[in-house]
Amino acid sequence: MPKLKDTTKPKGINRVHISPKTKQKEYKCSYRYMGVDGKIHQTETPWCATPEEALKAKADGLRMKEEELKSKAKRKESSKKGTVRQAFEEFVKDLEREADTTNYQEQITGKMSLHRDANTLLNYYIPDEIGRITLNKLSSSDFSRWLTLLNTQKKAIRGTDSRLSGTTVRKYRGILLRFNNWLDQQGFYKDSEMVVLTELKLSRVKIKKKSVGARTDRNYPTFDEFKKITDYYKSKNLGLFSNMYWYTFYTFLFYSGVRVSEAIALRWEDVDFDAENGLGVITIQNAIDAHENRDTVNKRVSRNIQFTKNQSSIRKITIWAAYRQLLMDFKEDSIYEFHYTPEEIEKAYVFPNITARERENRTGYQHHNNLLRETDRVSKALGLPKYDNQMFRHACAYFLILDQKLSEEDVYRYFGHKDSEMLKNIYAKLNVDQNLKKTNQSLKGLITNEDFADPAVSENHKLRLERLKVGETQTAHISKNRITRIYNQILRAIEKNQDSYYYKDMNAEIIAIIKAEHPEIETQINLLKIK
Repeated sequence: MPKLKDTTKPKGINRVHISPKTKQKEYKCSYRYMGVDGKIHQTETPWCATPEEALKAKADGLRMKEEELKSKAKRKESSKKGTVRQAFEEFVKDLEREADTTNYQEQITGKMSLHRDANTLLNYYIPDEIGRITLNKLSSSDFSRWLTLLNTQKKAIRGTDSRLSGTTVRKYRGILLRFNNWLDQQGFYKDSEMVVLTELKLSRVKIKKKSVGARTDRNYPTFDEFKKITDYYKSKNLGLFSNMYWYTFYTFLFYSGVRVSEAIALRWEDVDFDAENGLGVITIQNAIDAHENRDTVNKRVSRNIQFTKNQSSIRKITIWAAYRQLLMDFKEDSIYEFHYTPEEIEKAYVFPNITARERENRTGYQHHNNLLRETDRVSKALGLPKYDNQMFRHACAYFLILDQKLSEEDVYRYFGHKDSEMLKNIYAKLNVDQNLKKTNQSLKGLITNEDFADPAVSENHKLRLERLKVGETQTAHISKNRITRIYNQILRAIEKNQDSYYYKDMNAEIIAIIKAEHPEIETQINLLKIK
């Protein structure tokens, strides 16, 4: 059993521990630096095998941060006279430096490929009207205009009138999004809102559809197929939060008819269970697009910048009886799962990113790709067609119009559409509260219909809460850092010749892991749980 021979930290070293893998001492330094935002930040080096390596990593880190600061000052000065084309040339050079020319696979799918595409965009597809814009006058609308022009751009091939395909334009949009973030990181932007607004503008530019796989060809789940999906999670035990999460998500998508981007952005403060005489109302006022970068989404959310597909998308919908109690149960489950205070739960996302690897990231917003992966997984398990999550919204429309014989007018209002010119002219004169009352009159029979509700879900929820109250929680994700920390605490207790090491009930599973990996540890010290 390895022991710490010396607890004294070498000069300049902040942390020392023994690696459970190598059984050797490792060292780490922490340090402060001035960030490009003008604020003091603190960080630390990775674990190093020797104190000298840790100190060198610290020196290298400080030097890099200083170079970043000088680079920002230089670029800030050059932005007063530089143009978009000049900045894009620097951006392409940076991509070239990052590319690994010795790795064939990297050349095909990685940064080498990204560099080639960016270089093609630089050489052929920067319109003069965009390229000559000086950076101090660059606006988010210029990026939007650039992408719109790419939609109608002819291919840069002699003797052809064919235009860029939708796939190519989407690829170039990804490069423009990356260029936008690069400009922000390099200090070209003076306005802190620029990177967020630009990403929103680029995300909202409509790109031509592909020649195959158009929306009319995409599958949408029928009511019976939707029930198969929800029954799948019920059979897996709704007492587990992850199963309850997905059951609630698909039920909510089907009956509410909201866009996936709207469901992702929804917070509990947007859900009022007491409105409309106890029926409950959900306010749709924000959306998170699949093309938005996570960092910029977090920036705009922190600054309360909200964005929807169009003005008609801002609406209020009544909570149907089919999922009202389920949503209430799910909110209570979320409080227990994430240990929210009453204030924190209101600001929390209704459908957070429970698939995140690190537990601290699981309260952030859920990403479109994670939702699609889960839908593909459950569809494959049940032998169902492959669905796009957005088609649950279409399934709700078909369910309302065909199965329930509702008028298209009612459905347009419920979905916040403006596809019909006549309806658009009528509803443009109504505010969101008037639209809500009008919808409630038309859909009253469905909204209050308890036949669609599933009482078994509430029963599962009650049993789960009882288990939680007596301390039987779900198996939690345990990070390697927590295991290493407690392992080193035990080693230090052995070094100090202590008879016992006391641990809390919440760490019982970690102690079990350490015992399994290091059975000799119990011969050197008593591991006792605090009663």
